[in-house]
This record gives sequence, structure tokens and C-alpha cells, in this order.
Amino acid sequence: MTTPRESMTLFHIRRSLKDLEDHPSPFYNAGVKDDDIYEWTATIIGPKNTPYEGGVFSLGIHFDPGFSLKAPSMHFKAPIFHPNASHLGNIFHPMLVYDTWCLMTTVCQMLMMIHDMLIHLRIEEKDVVREDVEDMFPYDRVRFDEHAWRWIQLHAMW
Repeated sequence: MTTPRESMTLFHIRRSLKDLEDHPSPFYNAGVKDDDIYEWTATIIGPKNTPYEGGVFSLGIHFDPGFSLKAPSMHFKAPIFHPNASHLGNIFHPMLVYDTWCLMTTVCQMLMMIHDMLIHLRIEEKDVVREDVEDMFPYDRVRFDEHAWRWIQLHAMW
């Protein structure tokens, strides 16, 4: 028997799944992994005219029983050269932080936000976790783009 909290969590997860089915995107997709409603996989296509163009980025999404009251954890499954993603692939963005999380946020909105992060790097914000990458972006853009492309070739080409 499920508790009211678990029922609410499952309701929000299923709502997000339905939202993805009803509103497919050319930029991302996501779904349940191995019949476990709490574990999802997602794919984001590297945006055109960015250093990430040509990349296909695989993400893991984990919903814990408190989902809807707090954000799911999301991470890149393969390394990415980005100032807002840790060496382990953890994604840092205000939308995914407890203090700024909105319970009406859908997985579609989160995936679009990550897609947008590949276009507009958040180096002005407090979301930077890779200062080496942050420092390179505004001061040596050619080198940044070359590094990002090499990482895509190694880790995000399908």
C-alpha cells in the first residue's frame, strides 16, 4: 500500500511522463528506465551553432519519494566540458536547487533548461562548479570550443 506522499510523488512523475508524450521535442527526449518509474534516462541533442553541436548527451534522472517538493537529481552520464556540470556529471542550475525549486516544474521544462544551458553557459551566476572551464570561456573562446568539441568526439557522439 502506498502512502499519501508516495501517491503524490507517483502522480507528479506520471504527469511529467504524459507531458513528454503529449509534447515531443526535437531537442530532447526522456523515459522510464528498466520499468522503474523513479529512474529515467534522457537524451539532449547539442544545439546548432554552439560548441556542443553534433553531440548527443545522455542523462540520468532520479526521482526520490519527495519529488514534487524537491527536484529530481539529474546528471550527464558521460563527461561534458561545461562550467555548470561537475566532473561527475552533476548539473548545477537554480531550477534544480531546493531553495528555488517549484513543484509545478515538469521534466520537459528541466530538459529544456539543460538544453538552453548548452547555448547560454551560466558563467555570470553562482552555478559554476568548474572554474577552469568558466575561466576559459570568455577569455579564450577558440580554445574552449576546441576542448568542448574534443570531449563530444570522445564521449557524446552516436
